[in-house]
Amino acid sequence: MVRDSVDEIDREILQTLSEDPRMPYSRIASRLEEAGYEMSAEGVRHRVTDLLDESSILLLTAPQGHDWQVLRVDVTVRGGTAAADAVYERLSELDFWLVCRGFGSIDVHAVATAAGVEDATDLLNTVRGLDDVESVDYFLETDRETDVHKYTVE
Repeated sequence: MVRDSVDEIDREILQTLSEDPRMPYSRIASRLEEAGYEMSAEGVRHRVTDLLDESSILLLTAPQGHDWQVLRVDVTVRGGTAAADAVYERLSELDFWLVCRGFGSIDVHAVATAAGVEDATDLLNTVRGLDDVESVDYFLETDRETDVHKYTVE
Protein backbone atom coordinates (compact mmCIF):
# COMPACT_ATOMS: atom_id res chain seq x y z
CA MET A 1 0.00 0.00 0.00
CA VAL A 2 1.50 3.34 -1.04
CA ARG A 3 0.75 6.25 1.28
CA ASP A 4 0.78 9.96 0.58
CA SER A 5 1.68 10.82 4.17
CA VAL A 6 1.89 9.63 7.74
CA ASP A 7 -1.51 10.01 9.43
CA GLU A 8 -2.50 10.32 13.11
CA ILE A 9 -2.86 6.55 13.53
CA ASP A 10 0.65 6.06 12.12
CA ARG A 11 1.96 8.70 14.53
CA GLU A 12 0.31 6.95 17.48
CA ILE A 13 1.88 3.65 16.41
CA LEU A 14 5.30 5.24 15.92
CA GLN A 15 5.10 7.05 19.26
CA THR A 16 4.26 3.77 20.98
CA LEU A 17 7.09 1.96 19.21
CA SER A 18 9.52 4.75 20.10
CA GLU A 19 8.73 4.06 23.75
CA ASP A 20 8.98 0.26 23.40
CA PRO A 21 10.00 -1.16 19.99
CA ARG A 22 9.16 -4.69 21.18
CA MET A 23 5.60 -3.94 22.23
CA PRO A 24 3.20 -6.62 20.96
CA TYR A 25 0.75 -5.55 18.27
CA SER A 26 -2.15 -6.44 20.59
CA ARG A 27 -0.89 -3.93 23.17
CA ILE A 28 -0.41 -1.29 20.47
CA ALA A 29 -4.02 -1.92 19.38
CA SER A 30 -5.09 -1.32 23.00
CA ARG A 31 -3.11 1.93 23.13
CA LEU A 32 -4.75 3.02 19.87
CA GLU A 33 -8.15 2.31 21.35
CA GLU A 34 -7.25 4.46 24.38
CA ALA A 35 -6.40 7.26 21.91
CA GLY A 36 -9.77 6.88 20.16
CA TYR A 37 -8.78 4.66 17.23
CA GLU A 38 -10.19 1.18 16.79
CA MET A 39 -7.83 -1.29 15.14
CA SER A 40 -7.06 -4.98 15.52
CA ALA A 41 -3.61 -6.35 16.23
CA GLU A 42 -3.54 -7.61 12.64
CA GLY A 43 -4.37 -4.10 11.41
CA VAL A 44 -1.50 -2.73 13.49
CA ARG A 45 0.84 -5.34 12.01
CA HIS A 46 -0.14 -4.24 8.49
CA ARG A 47 0.39 -0.57 9.36
CA VAL A 48 3.81 -1.25 10.91
CA THR A 49 4.86 -3.37 7.93
CA ASP A 50 3.78 -0.62 5.52
CA LEU A 51 5.57 2.07 7.53
CA LEU A 52 8.79 0.08 7.61
CA ASP A 53 8.56 -0.85 3.92
CA GLU A 54 7.93 2.71 2.77
CA SER A 55 10.11 4.79 5.04
CA SER A 56 13.49 5.18 6.59
CA ILE A 57 12.05 5.46 10.08
CA LEU A 58 14.48 4.05 12.59
CA LEU A 59 13.28 3.27 16.09
CA LEU A 60 16.01 3.06 18.68
CA THR A 61 15.16 2.94 22.34
CA ALA A 62 16.39 5.83 24.45
CA PRO A 63 19.84 5.30 25.98
CA GLN A 64 18.85 6.23 29.53
CA GLY A 65 17.10 2.86 29.94
CA HIS A 66 20.14 0.85 28.83
CA ASP A 67 23.83 0.37 29.45
CA TRP A 68 24.91 2.04 26.20
CA GLN A 69 25.29 5.45 24.63
CA VAL A 70 24.32 6.77 21.21
CA LEU A 71 27.30 8.44 19.52
CA ARG A 72 26.67 10.85 16.64
CA VAL A 73 29.74 11.95 14.69
CA ASP A 74 30.14 14.70 12.06
CA VAL A 75 33.35 14.53 10.03
CA THR A 76 34.93 17.19 7.83
CA VAL A 77 37.66 16.02 5.47
CA ARG A 78 40.47 17.77 3.63
CA GLY A 79 41.15 16.83 0.04
CA GLY A 80 37.81 17.01 -1.75
CA THR A 81 35.43 14.37 -3.03
CA ALA A 82 37.92 11.50 -3.25
CA ALA A 83 38.94 12.05 0.37
CA ALA A 84 35.30 12.22 1.47
CA ASP A 85 34.61 8.98 -0.41
CA ALA A 86 37.52 7.27 1.31
CA VAL A 87 36.47 8.44 4.80
CA TYR A 88 32.86 7.42 4.08
CA GLU A 89 33.99 3.92 3.09
CA ARG A 90 36.27 3.61 6.12
CA LEU A 91 33.53 4.70 8.54
CA SER A 92 31.24 2.11 6.95
CA GLU A 93 33.76 -0.55 7.96
CA LEU A 94 33.85 0.60 11.61
CA ASP A 95 31.20 0.07 14.31
CA PHE A 96 28.79 2.69 12.94
CA TRP A 97 25.32 1.41 12.09
CA LEU A 98 24.45 4.51 10.06
CA VAL A 99 26.84 6.37 7.77
CA CYS A 100 25.52 9.24 5.58
CA ARG A 101 26.85 11.65 2.97
CA GLY A 102 25.17 14.80 1.79
CA PHE A 103 25.60 18.50 1.25
CA GLY A 104 26.38 21.05 3.91
CA SER A 105 29.06 21.99 6.36
CA ILE A 106 30.04 18.37 7.12
CA ASP A 107 31.20 15.66 4.74
CA VAL A 108 30.13 12.50 6.57
CA HIS A 109 27.68 11.85 9.42
CA ALA A 110 27.75 8.57 11.35
CA VAL A 111 25.90 7.01 14.29
CA ALA A 112 27.00 4.18 16.57
CA THR A 113 26.00 2.68 19.87
CA ALA A 114 28.78 2.31 22.41
CA ALA A 115 28.88 0.29 25.61
CA GLY A 116 30.10 3.33 27.50
CA VAL A 117 32.05 6.56 27.36
CA GLU A 118 35.39 4.72 27.06
CA ASP A 119 34.21 2.79 23.98
CA ALA A 120 32.80 5.97 22.45
CA THR A 121 36.13 7.73 23.07
CA ASP A 122 38.05 4.86 21.44
CA LEU A 123 35.81 5.02 18.36
CA LEU A 124 36.19 8.82 18.18
CA ASN A 125 39.98 8.50 18.39
CA THR A 126 39.93 5.95 15.56
CA VAL A 127 37.92 8.38 13.40
CA ARG A 128 40.25 11.27 14.28
CA GLY A 129 43.22 9.14 13.20
CA LEU A 130 41.88 8.38 9.72
CA ASP A 131 43.76 9.83 6.76
CA ASP A 132 42.17 13.00 5.35
CA VAL A 133 40.04 13.70 8.46
CA GLU A 134 40.27 17.41 9.20
CA SER A 135 37.84 17.67 12.11
CA VAL A 136 35.43 15.55 14.12
CA ASP A 137 32.46 16.99 15.97
CA TYR A 138 30.42 14.63 18.08
CA PHE A 139 27.45 14.33 20.35
CA LEU A 140 27.11 11.55 22.93
CA GLU A 141 23.40 11.12 23.58
CA THR A 142 22.62 10.19 27.18
CA ASP A 143 18.90 11.03 27.30
CA ARG A 144 16.11 11.51 24.79
CA GLU A 145 12.51 12.60 24.57
CA THR A 146 10.63 11.52 21.46
CA ASP A 147 7.33 12.97 20.24
CA VAL A 148 6.44 11.33 16.95
CA HIS A 149 3.26 13.43 16.83
CA LYS A 150 5.50 16.31 15.75
CA TYR A 151 6.99 14.20 12.95
CA THR A 152 5.32 15.62 9.90
CA VAL A 153 6.14 17.17 6.57
CA GLU A 154 2.78 18.84 6.03
